[in-house]
Amino acid sequence: MTHQRDTLPVEDEADEVAGNVSDSEVVAAVPAAHANMQGAGRAERWRPPVPGTVIGSYEVRGSLGRGSMGVVMKARDRFLDRMVAIKFIHPSLAARTGVAARFEAEARVMAKIRHEHVTAVHAFGEHDGAPYFVMEYVEGHDLEELLRRRRGTPLVLDEALAILDAVCRGVQAVHSAGAVHGDLKPANVLLGDANRVVVSDFGAARTVRDERSSADAVHGTPAYLAPEYGLCHNGSVAHPQRADLYSLGVMAYELLAGRLPFDTDDVLEMLNQHANVEPLPPSQVNPQLTAAFDAVLLRALAKEPDARQSSVQRFRQELNAARLQMSEDGPPRRFVVADDEPVFRLLGQTMLYAGFPTSEIVCVADGLAAFDAIVAEETSVALVDLDMPGLDGLALVEKLRTDPRGQRVPIIVITGAGGEDDWKALTERGASAFLVKPVDPDSVLALVRRLLHGDGA
Repeated sequence: MTHQRDTLPVEDEADEVAGNVSDSEVVAAVPAAHANMQGAGRAERWRPPVPGTVIGSYEVRGSLGRGSMGVVMKARDRFLDRMVAIKFIHPSLAARTGVAARFEAEARVMAKIRHEHVTAVHAFGEHDGAPYFVMEYVEGHDLEELLRRRRGTPLVLDEALAILDAVCRGVQAVHSAGAVHGDLKPANVLLGDANRVVVSDFGAARTVRDERSSADAVHGTPAYLAPEYGLCHNGSVAHPQRADLYSLGVMAYELLAGRLPFDTDDVLEMLNQHANVEPLPPSQVNPQLTAAFDAVLLRALAKEPDARQSSVQRFRQELNAARLQMSEDGPPRRFVVADDEPVFRLLGQTMLYAGFPTSEIVCVADGLAAFDAIVAEETSVALVDLDMPGLDGLALVEKLRTDPRGQRVPIIVITGAGGEDDWKALTERGASAFLVKPVDPDSVLALVRRLLHGDGA
């Protein structure tokens, strides 16, 4: 089955200036302005930096991908000794009215947001006439690739819900910063090592104020585009954040049902179906999905923005509530919670009992006791603190992975002070996931279920 996700940019020459570009960004309403011819010769001759090029403190290592606006390069920060991604916009595109401002707005939007499920921006600048910004590099692949590998088969329910939970948290952080993403789709969701999920590529991002007042071109992808930005677009949108919610609803439908709610190769027909056709309840498309999810997804896909959930956070809560209506199947579970702070041991115990009321939960106060408890009997999942006496989280993970009794136990490390270096070290030692306090109970349960039931595809 072919899924229509993308179409060509409005202006064909965008392909020529960007090289062999992806066709994932479209303009659904108003044509782009004519190019500013000043400096056009230099702009047309521009080529992406080659490996070895030094830009400030960054040494280019290679290409990560191309899009309709430019390229993304992998580079090493020579001062901080870390890998980064540098997104360049082609100078000939930057010369067009409003394009450079849009690119700068993307950098500003991302720079305001500090969240574990949103890519971080480190710097902004210009090289050889090409504006660029430096952002966090996430090792892994995107959600679209995962779906492509599944070939229309739905993800395991708890795998899908854990991904959606993380995406919702990231998008809610964007909205809380007073912005909208504008192009939510699987290709803009990165799946990193050890179950990390990150929302990326804010190329269509704007502030809510700008979005409400703008009559400019609408950027997005037809398969995920809200009706108010498609055939129903009238130059302004009263609730732009609910358009993001609609796109999230499409993604959720695709992950849970195994296909898009509207499936056609014709772009205009796709936009027409978003505007005028009601999707099938997802449980009719995927009989293994309970009807509890139908109302949640169909509400997010309502044609009128006011009929959708009031926020992404509300949508997330309704997804979690639908999951809680399902009984937990399978053998009895045994969990280990290790933290030297009594309040966090109690919190972990409470969270796990809420999701797995018949489970056995063993609580310990140090790393040595945690090791003994985990290897004593079969352990479903262990939640451990990074900084605790006896053995810290790093040493505990390493010790477990070298012991046959602990090699396959899923380990979630939860800490109040861990950073990027800790996460890298834990990933190298075999940790399954890494969360920063204060943790969200629903997110912890979604992650635990993913580790228990996910197929790891």
